Amino acid sequence: MPNRFLRKSIFLSIRGMSITVALIAASIIFACSGSMTGISSKMFVRLDPFYGVEVGNDANASEIISVLQDLKISTVRLWANVNWNERREPSSGVFDRARRLKQAGFKVIVLFQNREVPSSATEVKAYFDWVQTLPGIRESIDIWEILNELEGRKYWLGTGRQYVQLVLKPAWESLHSQREKVLGGSFSAWQETGWNTNITQEYLTAGYLNYVDYAGSHPYTFTVEQMKWHLNQVKQLYGSKPIIITEWNFLPQARADHGRDYQKWRQMLDEVLPYVKGQVLTICYFRLHHLHSEGGWPGLIDYENRPVNPFYEMYRSWTRSV
Repeated sequence: MPNRFLRKSIFLSIRGMSITVALIAASIIFACSGSMTGISSKMFVRLDPFYGVEVGNDANASEIISVLQDLKISTVRLWANVNWNERREPSSGVFDRARRLKQAGFKVIVLFQNREVPSSATEVKAYFDWVQTLPGIRESIDIWEILNELEGRKYWLGTGRQYVQLVLKPAWESLHSQREKVLGGSFSAWQETGWNTNITQEYLTAGYLNYVDYAGSHPYTFTVEQMKWHLNQVKQLYGSKPIIITEWNFLPQARADHGRDYQKWRQMLDEVLPYVKGQVLTICYFRLHHLHSEGGWPGLIDYENRPVNPFYEMYRSWTRSV
């Protein structure tokens, strides 16, 4: 009897260990492979979360994945132009792009953009209630960004109070009910008539920080010192709230310190990067594809997905923490 009992105990112990090992293995496989739909888990972080890039609606998701992987990019920021009263996916295909890039293992930020002042907070909340029901969309979007560059009239026609009460708060209420993360609209470094934070302060007074998990900034400047000064001001205003920069670069005008010399431009980005990394959670380099309009933005690749240097090699050379 003692020998039989001992053998049974050893068998049960080994069996228990096997079950434990199997459960651990299953957990690891689930975390890496995602859900039944093939969407990666939101908790799965594959690379240093600081390094991101803005991916335009002109990008083919399947064709850029290998480029993003070679650059060791962890985060992509996408752009969705939406109508609060429409119940259909944007024609740009941005939601399918989000699904595809999430499936490939990237952290996905999607900007929801509409410059018009809504008639009520109800229509904005109803939109976000609806959009979260689309197949795979909550699994695909890690951070929901609510409007772009609030300091001018190009992207938003209302006031700080209207933004907070009619757009940001109802979006927050809808998204947070499902434990989704909200990034507030961004502010550029040039506000009204100079390099200041006057409009940012107006929005903070209206309650901006009460309805965001992350605060937004687009610190476009002409010089390294201007960018450092602006981010220092922004950091003081936002306090302990984490900052995400969904568009990061120097302005492309020839009067900037780089004078549109790409080697000087790279040197400026290399110089300011360590300071920026000490201030914010994530940057999304603007932009992935080289753009000739708006003064010319130096992308990382051209439209045949070939490297644009020195910027491709610059990005690839930056030190990663993982």
